[in-house]
Amino acid sequence: MEKDTITALSTYPLQSAIAVIRISGVKTFEITSQIFISKNNQSVHNLSSLKRIFGFIKDNEQIIDEVILSVYKSPKSYTGEDMIEISCHGNPIIINNILNLLVKKGIRIAEPGEFTKRAFLNGKIDLSQAEAVCDIITAKNEMALKIALNQLAGKEYKVFEKLHSDIINILTYVEAEIDFADEDIQKLSMEQILKEIKKIEEQIDYLIKNSESGILLKEGVKIAITGAVNTGKSSLLNLLLNKNKAIVTHIPGTTRDIIEDNYNIDGFPVKIFDTAGIRETDDIIEIEGIKRTFETIKSADIVLFLLDGSRKINKDDIDLFDKIKDKQHILIINKIDLPVIIDKNTIKSAFNISEIKNILKISCLKNSGINDLTKTIKNIIINKNIFAVDDIIIANIRHKEALTKAKVLLQEAKESTKTKAYELIAIDLKRAADEIGSIIGKITSEDIFENIFKNFCIGK
Repeated sequence: MEKDTITALSTYPLQSAIAVIRISGVKTFEITSQIFISKNNQSVHNLSSLKRIFGFIKDNEQIIDEVILSVYKSPKSYTGEDMIEISCHGNPIIINNILNLLVKKGIRIAEPGEFTKRAFLNGKIDLSQAEAVCDIITAKNEMALKIALNQLAGKEYKVFEKLHSDIINILTYVEAEIDFADEDIQKLSMEQILKEIKKIEEQIDYLIKNSESGILLKEGVKIAITGAVNTGKSSLLNLLLNKNKAIVTHIPGTTRDIIEDNYNIDGFPVKIFDTAGIRETDDIIEIEGIKRTFETIKSADIVLFLLDGSRKINKDDIDLFDKIKDKQHILIINKIDLPVIIDKNTIKSAFNISEIKNILKISCLKNSGINDLTKTIKNIIINKNIFAVDDIIIANIRHKEALTKAKVLLQEAKESTKTKAYELIAIDLKRAADEIGSIIGKITSEDIFENIFKNFCIGK
């Protein structure tokens, strides 16, 4: 256990009806009893765990606030340590006065994520569950929240614990072959070792592929709206978001920087980007905007490629299509409220393509065809199986990287089975087990600790 007793505000640091100040550590009850007077003269020390008590926080004889204490005795607390939560009035002046009083009595202000870090160090949760706490707090959509809640419930832990155990089990047999080659003990043949490694590799491979869906669930599907100048990109953004996010004018080059926002399509999280129109220009600012457009297209999951249906396809359209043709895209003919002079055949001829998978006609001015566009985007998301998995979903980049490293190490172990190099197999299996163990905290470096807990709010 950590030696310092720590404290922090656990609720939002603005004026509110109620605020909660959390205290955890070996001196929690000793120091709290110095500043708290209950209305029925009960002692904090004599309270059993999970009890609440009503009274006052005092600095000598000066009443700071009327509060309720919630008592959690070790190990029956979030951190596994003695812990108290002070529910006070949510006036920032009162909050600061209580925190300052606690500091004056010898309690330290907690670092970001320190309460959760102590919960991990004291065996209350594993490392993946600790990360889930942060993900629950920062979840931007219902699906990301569901993944984080499943992770906090320990579903991921069970999967990774079994993978780790399975690798260690094979490693045990390999090391037995090294250390007790001449002994009459149970052993696995090289064929059996290879078979078991392949079985684990398949499970890891599934989780890695699954993680692509999970990360998108967490971050949102990236959709880039692109096209030549004055094709209606900003108008489309405003319609999809149902608000005036982007400035719309008839002047070419109005949008010069990337405009982004979040919304959802029937619960599917989407991050949408309006990009600068593409054309030849000498304007330095517009050139930078076009550069950023290409960067956004490169990172997008889906591209909405707009054409002005009232004019012929030009070189700007053709050059831009060449940039997005290999991406998942939807061709959109806009301005159908005007006389339309292009169709599917003229598009195929201009872009030198034989097939168009997704093409729609819309009018941003008349708000026509937008529902069909939304349905098409949703169908693409579903058909790509981005959100089809109702199983364990890996949504943490650190976990994906560890799984990928473990897979590579298992592949190297498989190669070593061809030459029956037991020592090399053992080394690779041990390293693969360490990678899986790092996900749940069996093997953890200080750097991993710092990276995980620095993203927490202070009171958690």
